[in-house]
Amino acid sequence: MEITLTTLAGTGVLHDCVTHDGQHFRILIPRSGGCEIFVDDPSGPDVTAATIVLEEDEADLVAELLHSRSTADGPAGLAG
Repeated sequence: MEITLTTLAGTGVLHDCVTHDGQHFRILIPRSGGCEIFVDDPSGPDVTAATIVLEEDEADLVAELLHSRSTADGPAGLAG
């Protein structure tokens, strides 16, 4: 994944992300806390298809989910 960081004066930090597949999204980490995720429309990076606003605790939970491994994906001996 390619990530470009831009500091927005008085606002926060914008992480501009492009996946290996070419999907584009941005994550704004405002100075006030929380985060905003902008999912770009496939028609171009200047068109936002969706904006997701997360409070700090929600952003922390999503970060935990992204760093965790589901028990279903673990060794077969752990299931049921």
